[in-house]
Formats: sequence, C-alpha cells, structure tokens
Amino acid sequence: MKPLYGLLLLCTIVSCSQFETLEITAYSPGNHAYGVEENTPVFIEFNNDVEKSDIESNFVLAGDSGRMEGQFNWASEKKFFFVPREILRRGNRYTMELPRTVRDTKGNRMEEQFLSEFYVGSDLERPSVSSSEPAYVEGGADNISTTLDRIIVRFSEPMNTMKTERAFSLSPDVSGYFEWTDNNATMIYHLTSELEYGTLYTVSVSTAAEDNAGNSMVQAYRMVFLTGSDFQCPEILGIFDASIVPPPFWDRNVITSVSRTMAIAVSFSEAMDRTATESAFSLTPGVSGAFTWNTASDRMEFTPDKPLAEDSVYTVRISSSAKDLNGRRLNNDYDLSIRTSAENSLYIAPGTVTGSNDGSDFTPLFAGSPATWPVDINLGTPVSGSDYDYYFKIRFKRGTTEPIAMEQYSIFDNLLPPEGFGAPSEPIIKDITWNTGAAELTIVLSRLNKNILYRFTITGGEYGIMDEYGNTMKENFVFEFKDEN
Repeated sequence: MKPLYGLLLLCTIVSCSQFETLEITAYSPGNHAYGVEENTPVFIEFNNDVEKSDIESNFVLAGDSGRMEGQFNWASEKKFFFVPREILRRGNRYTMELPRTVRDTKGNRMEEQFLSEFYVGSDLERPSVSSSEPAYVEGGADNISTTLDRIIVRFSEPMNTMKTERAFSLSPDVSGYFEWTDNNATMIYHLTSELEYGTLYTVSVSTAAEDNAGNSMVQAYRMVFLTGSDFQCPEILGIFDASIVPPPFWDRNVITSVSRTMAIAVSFSEAMDRTATESAFSLTPGVSGAFTWNTASDRMEFTPDKPLAEDSVYTVRISSSAKDLNGRRLNNDYDLSIRTSAENSLYIAPGTVTGSNDGSDFTPLFAGSPATWPVDINLGTPVSGSDYDYYFKIRFKRGTTEPIAMEQYSIFDNLLPPEGFGAPSEPIIKDITWNTGAAELTIVLSRLNKNILYRFTITGGEYGIMDEYGNTMKENFVFEFKDEN
C-alpha cells in the first residue's frame, strides 16, 4: 500500500502546480467606469506569466466604430499596456475583451471570458442640430434671396467652437466669417459676398463637430437651398449683321461676305445684365467700339469705332460669364468666325491703265500683267525742246468690279513725285483730275525725255489711296515706263 499511496500523492502535487487557473488580477479602466479621461492607460495584469502571442492575437479594445488598432507594451511577463493608435474619444463607450482560451506559459486557461466596459467623459449626451436658417425643408428650400447675409445653425447644447467650425461647410463655397451666441450653442456664418442666382447650395455639419465635453454629433446635418425662382439659363438666339432686318442669324461656320462697316448684333432669349454681358463680348483681333441695347435688354449691338480690316477673318465670342438680370449665366461660351469679304469690303487694286501723248487717243498699257516691264510708251512730239508730256488714265477695281468710285482727295497725299533714272531734269506732275463719279484718274507728267526710265508710285496700305468705302490697296502700285524708240 505504501507505493500506491506515494504515487497518488505525487499526482496530486503535479496537478496542483501544473493546472492552476489563469486569472486577471488587475486592469484599467475598470468595469463600468464612468468619466474616464481620454489619455487613461489601458492595461491588464495576470496572476501568471502568459503566452504573449495568445494575448496579442485575442485582445480586443472596441469603440462605437469597431475594433481599435494599437500597440502592445509589456511591463512584465504578466502585465501589458495597450496603446490605441487613435486617442479615446469623449462620449464614447468602449469594451475590453479576452476569450477564456488564452493561456499562461504553463498552458493554463481562464475559467471564463473577460469582458469589461467603460465610458470616456462624464457628459455622454451627444449634440444635434435643433434648427437652422434657412430652415431645413424636405427636398430643399427654394426662392432664397441672393442677398442672404448669414447662415444660422442652432445646436442642442454648447459646442466646441473650433471643431464645429471645421466641421461646417458651404458648397459652392462662399467667403464669410463665424460668430457664436447663446453660450456657444448658436453658430452664425456671416456671408461676405453675394450668392449666385439660381444656384443650389448645400450647408453641412459633419460628425466631427463636438460639444464642450468632447461628444461628437449624433449624425451629420445637411440642408440644401436654392437661390431665386428663375432656373432657366439664358441662351444666345443668334448673332447677325445689325443692319439687316429681319436678321438671318449667322451659323457657327466661317461667315463670308460680311461688310467691314457693319455693327454686330446679338439676340438673347431673355433680358440680360448689360454690364456683365458687355464684358463677356470680344472681337479678335481686338477692336474698340461702343455698345447699344434695345429697351427689353435682350438685344445688344457692338459698333466698331472704325471699319474692320478688308477681307479679314474675325472671331466673335461671348463667354459664359454673360448673365441675365437674375444672375443666371450662359451654359457655354458662344463663338463664330466672320470674314469681311463683302463686295464693299475688299482690297482695291489698280485696274486698266491707258496712255496718250496728246490727251486724245489713249492706248492700253496695263491690265494687271503687262506684256513687258517696264511698259513701252510713245512720247510723241516734244512740248518744248527735248521735254515731253504724257497722259495716264488709271481705273481701280475691287474684286472683279471695275471701275469703282474712289475717294477723290486721297490721291493727293498718296501720289509720290515721279522719278527719272539718269534724266537731265526731274519729271513733274503737271495735272491730276478725276472724271465724273471719281471712277477714272488722269495724271499728266511733264519734263519727260526719251531713252530714260521713269517711275511713278501710288501708295497703298492702311493710310494709302482709298475707294468710297475706305478700302485701300494692300501694297503700293509702282508703274515703270520708257519711250519705245
């Protein structure tokens, strides 16, 4: 019997030492703790050395948004601290959990699951928005004035002003500043610029807003409102030559045969803000001019200060910044190109040139491309000594039209003194005349000599000779001639 007794005693001793229950001897925060600070350390201490991997795999610290990530710091083989990645938040309930299956280094387990809860902060009442101005309306408030100067949000309790201001947003953004009243329970956002007409605005306060105890909003607040009651954007009905009534609207391709002296008219679908619409208008290349409007403010005319360039392409543009009287803008920019190629807007050119040595019988000399250059002429009989006179008749054309009426006085500044290369005396202009209707120019040159090359020049360009519409030649007309004998 003695050996059997000794064996039983040995088994009892082994059982007592090897199968001791794992227990939690201390932890923080305590179960049902209330008013816990955000920086309170979270730890658990055991009666035995534990398997760290078991603890780190199974320990759960959870808040309202779920399990929290963090780091384990071991003070000993029996005690660890858990440092959450995010700070504990006031007004939130947290739980700590460990399953009974965790083990100490001897393989002992806990008798039951560990579960503890605690509350951060003493004020657990979460704030909410009680009212606002503009007021919340299901589907959104409408017909709000563009001159609205403040947005008011009233809360159920005093708020942390800094965090609540950061949680506030107004979209589209409008500049402004905050003011607080009612012991920081009412937030006022003062607008420092006017709202846009016909625009949907959204006021939001996210759950990042907190009361003074650190409790976040129960739920985000969102309110929408619409400025004005006109929701139709203005449209451009067409752009056209203001002199043509009724107007055929120009299409969006390059419009040809436009007169360089015309005014540009724009017809809108409704009355427009004149200042904004004039600012939105442009003509490229740039041209200065003046605007006029009809009584209804739905038709604008732009009259250039001077005629446009001959046979040139311009781009007419009205940007989307043009707006109606209610502040509604065009949906898109509108542009088109025009070409000043109407019959009265082309460059002029020299047409037929004839010559005579006596002023009666004229011979064709030039019609755009002479057979020879310089042109051979017959000086005929000298007027005195070896000096001769010669008569030139010049017609001008515009496109295929010849002759055309000219601005008579423009010739006097643009007919240069004739030149003689090696002549014994300088040639002179003896006479300049226009026939009836200013369609044909007669120039009489004197002091000419035989066997001498002569040249006369009529200047073109912006300030050169011009027709009755102000059209000029692109370049100078240079005519060289000599006696054929």
